[in-house]
Amino acid sequence: MQRGILFETLSDPRPGHYVLQNSISVTESLEFESWCDAWQAVADRHEALRTGFAWDMLPEPQQLIWERIKHPVQRIDWRDRLPEEVEAELDALRITELRRPFDLARPPLSRVTLVELPDNRFECLWTCHHAILDGRSVSLILEQVFRDYDARIGIGEPVSCADVPSPTDAYRERARFDGGEAGRQFWRTVLDGLVAATPLPDLGEVDPAPDTQSLAPGMCEAILSRESTDHLRDTARKLEVTLHTLLQGAWSILLSRYTGVTDVVFADTRAGRHDLSGDPCEAAGVFIATVPVRAKVPSDKPVAELLTELRQLWVAMRPHELTPLPIILQQAAGLPESARLLDTLVMYDHRRYDAALHSLEPRWNTRQIESRDYAVAPLAIAGFGEPELVLHLSFDRSRYSASVAEQILAHLQTLLVAISARTDIRIGDLAMINTSERHLLSDGPKRQSSHFHSIRYMAPSKRRPISSPTLRPSLPVTSPGATQNSRSEPTSLHTDLVLSVYSPRIGSASACHGLRTC
Repeated sequence: MQRGILFETLSDPRPGHYVLQNSISVTESLEFESWCDAWQAVADRHEALRTGFAWDMLPEPQQLIWERIKHPVQRIDWRDRLPEEVEAELDALRITELRRPFDLARPPLSRVTLVELPDNRFECLWTCHHAILDGRSVSLILEQVFRDYDARIGIGEPVSCADVPSPTDAYRERARFDGGEAGRQFWRTVLDGLVAATPLPDLGEVDPAPDTQSLAPGMCEAILSRESTDHLRDTARKLEVTLHTLLQGAWSILLSRYTGVTDVVFADTRAGRHDLSGDPCEAAGVFIATVPVRAKVPSDKPVAELLTELRQLWVAMRPHELTPLPIILQQAAGLPESARLLDTLVMYDHRRYDAALHSLEPRWNTRQIESRDYAVAPLAIAGFGEPELVLHLSFDRSRYSASVAEQILAHLQTLLVAISARTDIRIGDLAMINTSERHLLSDGPKRQSSHFHSIRYMAPSKRRPISSPTLRPSLPVTSPGATQNSRSEPTSLHTDLVLSVYSPRIGSASACHGLRTC
């Protein structure tokens, strides 16, 4: 995965490509020198923050680890700014930091800007490259920075520098093994007969974006009610699957409905931390693996059968999860090099890392974290299961409008709730549109579905509430008994949404695992 990110970054040197950015808003006094020392201590502790790369004149890219680097922390004083000026200037600063390139050959590939604001508020902007850290590592680094800082100002215990895990020889050996014949044979079996990846269509006109925000992905988020989340957990337990499996199943059905095909494939991520020394939760680096998930979703298949198949596939792929994507796509599946698996991406974790951090101690109640991932897929859905299921959709604003993204997210929620209601139902009998959309189609009154208590669109720099998503008038809608699409099974016995099949936009994809040290 790390080598693939490096390759993609060098091949497509757009500003902000594969960059992670976190904004931490703090309503407590921050002592600048102690803050700098805390970041330096964490950089001294973790190899990932001292990592650079070499690739010129080498047969394979190499990861290089410096013994010592100085982690940069910039300080900006905006205490004299008017409140109405602050948000606009923070927006501009975020884009500026995003556009500043990293020298991949020389660490650190991480930088911090601390902004002092009126009313004793602080904004910490942390920007780093995805080639050195994955999402769980980001959470770990932030936790240790604040723990170290709190200890330095006398209100907490220092972080131990002993036994910091790093990738082991066993981890690297397994990565090499997964690229061998065993991995090829496994993925050849999984993807046998696959003709193409399954990207979503370009669904109409996109929203105009200001130049200053053109790099930022669009984001919308939905939170299922506690009742609906509990129903999903009960369903998962009864079927001996997980919430992640339910999300994969709902996404598979959504892809089939939107594209008109019944054999779909999309990307998903695995933690990849099984072979780390020490406590794998304490290791910082890039350990995630991106794998294809294939699902066959004919209309007459029971939902429970689909979910069982997805879970069995997910368990079976663990020994082969580090197989490089080029091997999976080209050598195992026989797909052309131009096939782009990462057009849609699913991710799942039990908790968002901001929620995990807030659970540590009361002081985190004064710290708000907003994360942005300017990486990977044109459309990515992230699910977080505790305490209520949160669905976070990020999308390329050059391909999808906010209204289309909201619609996709609403349909995904509807499918999840329908799955939890009846797992013995056939896939073709699942409704994808909610009560509000049914009333809209029949010119009846609009009513918000009781299953969802929050759907919101998030601008690149701030969040604003939105109304409940509705069907776009330009999209064709079928009624019960409508004829089936020529390339698909009938989408539903209910009133539902059908989109015409399109010719996928092809892009290059090259991602592979690998961590080489010297």
